[in-house]
Amino acid sequence: MRAISYYCNLYSYRKVKQFLFPVGSDLFNVANETNSTMNGTFQDEDSRAKKTFQEVFDMIVTETNWLKEIAPVKIIGISGNHDGEKAFYLNVALEAYYWNDSRVEVDNDPRDRKYYKIGNTLLGLSHGKTKGKAIPLENYPLIMADEAKELWSQCEHREMHIGHLHHKKTINNTLEDEFRGTMVRVLSSLAQIDYWHHSSGYRGTRQAEAFEYDEDGLRTIEVYRPKH
Repeated sequence: MRAISYYCNLYSYRKVKQFLFPVGSDLFNVANETNSTMNGTFQDEDSRAKKTFQEVFDMIVTETNWLKEIAPVKIIGISGNHDGEKAFYLNVALEAYYWNDSRVEVDNDPRDRKYYKIGNTLLGLSHGKTKGKAIPLENYPLIMADEAKELWSQCEHREMHIGHLHHKKTINNTLEDEFRGTMVRVLSSLAQIDYWHHSSGYRGTRQAEAFEYDEDGLRTIEVYRPKH
């Protein structure tokens, strides 16, 4: 919430046409009340599943209400390999909550990858893994070209943003790669490190990133880093 508050203060002084607000992508650490992921891997969980769901729903509503005071918001449902269906249900609830609000739209299409045209940029969003194996980064340009044929031909710039590999990629200092003219960005996470990542030696950089686009492409990346 401090990250979204930071961005609201920043963009309240700029002319914003629309916010794209991805919600999910392992926002929850577990998929169900057994405290396990979609693949059945048990996780550390510090609260009851129903309480966690309510807390996250209230948080996203608060943040969305802040953002919509500045510009219309498109919430984009992105399921991860940890939260899976739980992220989908969260966005169903958000869709119902905002069904009559002209300032908020919810895209909760269940597909793993989603594509949007922003000016001259084709932007793809995906967690990078759900139930299956993680997709190699170099495969994304061809996947994007196949799944978003019409938008691909309309755009000069193409980017794919994913989140699943943020710890490993940060360790290797490889946050972005360009394949065949398509930029694939592996985004960081705001999450505190848990026991599994600590024991595995994964030490990701905690930060949030806001990507600002205009008609000609990416203009700036605004980074927020928590102080504690």
